[in-house]
Amino acid sequence: MRNATVHDVQLSTLDKISYAEVLQSQESARSVVAALCLLLYDILLTTRHEIEHIWLTPWARTKVLYFFIRYYPLFALILLNAHSMSCQEWILVEGISALLLEIAVELTLILRINAMYGGRRKLMKLMMSVFLLQIVVMAAGLGFGVPKIMSRELCVETALPVGLVLYSVVSIAYETFLFGLTIARYVKAMHDGWSDVILLAVLVRDGAWAFAIIFIIMVVNALLFTIAPATLAAIGFPWLLALLGAVGPRLITNLRAQSKTNSMPSSASQIDFAIPTDLYAPIDPDDLEP
Repeated sequence: MRNATVHDVQLSTLDKISYAEVLQSQESARSVVAALCLLLYDILLTTRHEIEHIWLTPWARTKVLYFFIRYYPLFALILLNAHSMSCQEWILVEGISALLLEIAVELTLILRINAMYGGRRKLMKLMMSVFLLQIVVMAAGLGFGVPKIMSRELCVETALPVGLVLYSVVSIAYETFLFGLTIARYVKAMHDGWSDVILLAVLVRDGAWAFAIIFIIMVVNALLFTIAPATLAAIGFPWLLALLGAVGPRLITNLRAQSKTNSMPSSASQIDFAIPTDLYAPIDPDDLEP
């Protein structure tokens, strides 16, 4: 009789564990729905600015970047919600989508920083070299990690390799590098007495927000990969897609809106007052091209 009681207790405990795992798996699925709703809400909020500063402007590389950053995460999140996938496929789609979006957002940040520094070739080469290295490491972490993922039905007891932590850590390191360059330029501008240039302030403000949001979500992802229950390890990916899709477009529209408000000149030759051309002229949004 005693043995039967022990067996019942053990079975009850296993049932509770399985039930908790299923609930965690459902929370991961709900996270995708919530991230999609957030992104749709943000798109509706910014439609007027998008029409004014993007749709009604000539085609340029930054315009292509805008549309990709804005609407690719929407497509990816709809796909994750509507299409039935295995756990490996689900995480692979999320990981590749996040990587592509980070590449696009970071390219936008690189163009902005290059403009802030007056288009210095050596700095651009440095940023692009580290950028390419980051892509290789992140892609390798994703490529080696996803095939090793093990799971049962409903993505219960999904085991994520520790190597996927590189995916987040490398991104954090590079974002910190770009943010450091942004702050260094602003400090130099303060020292030279030009920190009140409005477009420079917009570049620093938006760059700081982008860094803070990406930094936080990447730290959260790294923690989820390492210390969270296995079934919740990938819950941060949908939010990364949604937040990149919300923050990235503002890096372009805010700058264009401020430039239009101030009626900024498009080249150094049109500036009629004393201000360093390496600080001011390149910050025109039309010049944010490689």
